[in-house]
Amino acid sequence: MKTKTIYFVWITFFLLSGAIEMNAQYDPYPHFPGGEKKLMEYIRENLVYPEDAKKQGIEGRVILRFLVTQTGRLDSIHVHRSLSPSCDAEALRIAASMPDWTPGLRNGEPVGVYYTLPIRFDLSAYKKDHIDISELWNSTLAINDTLPIIDPVETPARFPDGEKALWEYMRKNIRYPSPDICVHGRVILRFVITPSGDIENIEVKRSLHPDFDKIAVEMVESMPKWIPGMQNGKPVYSYYILPVTFRLE
Repeated sequence: MKTKTIYFVWITFFLLSGAIEMNAQYDPYPHFPGGEKKLMEYIRENLVYPEDAKKQGIEGRVILRFLVTQTGRLDSIHVHRSLSPSCDAEALRIAASMPDWTPGLRNGEPVGVYYTLPIRFDLSAYKKDHIDISELWNSTLAINDTLPIIDPVETPARFPDGEKALWEYMRKNIRYPSPDICVHGRVILRFVITPSGDIENIEVKRSLHPDFDKIAVEMVESMPKWIPGMQNGKPVYSYYILPVTFRLE
């Protein structure tokens, strides 16, 4: 049975000499919504330490480089300095999932600016705060008696057009409930993707608040058909775990 452990990862941000193509003519520089502190929080809350990197004790930095376009979209994301294939892939995933940034300005006009972002993988940092979600995979569902669910599956199910499109869909369709409810955090859902790509048996595996749980479930129910997981070249039933983050601005 597949297990995953999410570690809060300490992220170190700094300017590399000559690496960030920004200077005094850009005012302001491009930045993540809410600033650097929010950027650090976003990565810390969403980055998953790769299992193989944990087993091999791999630590260090992946340095990403990307273009913050005139509209704030991140483009041309690539690894400027590699750590390991799995850490590189995770760093790219987290960057691709980010919301649009505030673009840099030059002479009062938005311009495209390259940005270099180091992401540190440190096994010793925040271990006491890690979230172990292995029980989300290991707990038995009643539907196991009736559906031949493959877990883990050779090729996981995925949202149409990939993970970046999934995060974009969530940003556009998730809504914050009443402002009177001052809660932020994550609802963790688990559901089944059928061989035809339908979503079934949506479960709240970690609750935040009844109103938030309901909104997260409704958002998943509204999704289009997924591309099913594949086993031995054939579509199969498979699980998918989806964290849905609610954050007060």
